[in-house]
Amino acid sequence: TGDAALSINGVPVPVWPNGAFMGWLPVPRDNAPRYDLLAANKTEKARLVLPIKIPPAPDTTNRQKLVGDTLQPVPLPDTLVPVPGNVFVTLGAPASTVNDTDRVTIARPAPGNGQEYKWFLFPGTVVKITGAQKASGDEFVRIELDSGQVAWVLRSELQAQNISPDSLRRFIGDSVAPIRRVGAVSLEPGPDWIDVVIPTTGPPPPYLVEETDRSISLLLYGVTEAPVVSMMPQPTDPYFNSVSSTPELTRVRYAINLNRAPYGYLALWQNGKLTFRVRRPPRIADAASPLRGLTITVDPGHPPAGATGPTGFYEGDGVLQVGLRVRDLLTQRGVNVVMTRTTPDPVDLGLRAIVSRRANAHAFVSIHLNAFPDGVNPFVNNGSLTLYFWPHSIPLAVATQAALLAELGLRDNGAKYQNIAVARGTWMP
Repeated sequence: TGDAALSINGVPVPVWPNGAFMGWLPVPRDNAPRYDLLAANKTEKARLVLPIKIPPAPDTTNRQKLVGDTLQPVPLPDTLVPVPGNVFVTLGAPASTVNDTDRVTIARPAPGNGQEYKWFLFPGTVVKITGAQKASGDEFVRIELDSGQVAWVLRSELQAQNISPDSLRRFIGDSVAPIRRVGAVSLEPGPDWIDVVIPTTGPPPPYLVEETDRSISLLLYGVTEAPVVSMMPQPTDPYFNSVSSTPELTRVRYAINLNRAPYGYLALWQNGKLTFRVRRPPRIADAASPLRGLTITVDPGHPPAGATGPTGFYEGDGVLQVGLRVRDLLTQRGVNVVMTRTTPDPVDLGLRAIVSRRANAHAFVSIHLNAFPDGVNPFVNNGSLTLYFWPHSIPLAVATQAALLAELGLRDNGAKYQNIAVARGTWMP
């Protein structure tokens, strides 16, 4: 109970009124390490001794060298294995089965974890493969988006017909590069977005999207022909200013100029057309109640996975209660709230952003109660933190962080970029 004093291995540990406690102590180093807990109040004492189970040493056996009755493919090394010649492979699921951005192949500048997720490629994109390598425990392949830009994707992102069944180092594909030609670009405005429609022959092109404070750059790779574009919406548009193109050798770059900061976008590949859908910011009908009429997705993070605190309190349980409270507060302000979950049942991580996009939400907020890893003092390292992925999410992240600091009074850990899966959706902040 909260009226007891507690010590662990002779070190006093604070006890909260509900009886919970948390201490920061060194791991005992003797041959039989244990934690000796002694709790006492004015009338009673209780003692508990907890032996520390030392994990077994890691198994370093090289099973590739064990004698057996089956042959295993030689694993990829941690250094680059070149793929000679011209081998063009197809990324992701067949394009005919996917008609939106729910499935993409993520490409990065280098193999391994911790790399920037820079390119989000359509299923069915055809690229040249030039090498393979193991990094961070995963198998990666090096691809060319065009002759001047390499990238890396997981080997598992290749279509089945491109993977040799008997060798991790051999790949099967076409020997001739696809021919991509861009046709006449058109603009198709709507009440909530404006489409930049780019007809293209051949398979979908690799592409890169970059944002500035008043524009979006769309770069297409591996394009052999593209007409020069310079156009404005007719009639003039209060949000969308113009679109223009600049040829760059085997590329074409489209500059989408806006009158305000980007709010969101979708890249779609349908029927031989790349449609780049630029979302308009929501219209505020009542300045005195600016949230009224908006749709906001509230995502109580986890399960699956999630942190468990020293008292056994599970992150997924805590954020669910916070999320339900946020739902009620937003509903009182006239918001249409979309919940990714309302029960303790797990929701797939990849589905959460999809739920928000399909609801056409104006904002997505995922709630977490993170834990620091072993060896980090939680009494010193704590605070409020707001994470974002896309630049157009920065204003929401900064405003959210400021509100958290005012409400909770914890240390300011900032509003920061981080490569988190639930924040990679592009349609909303």
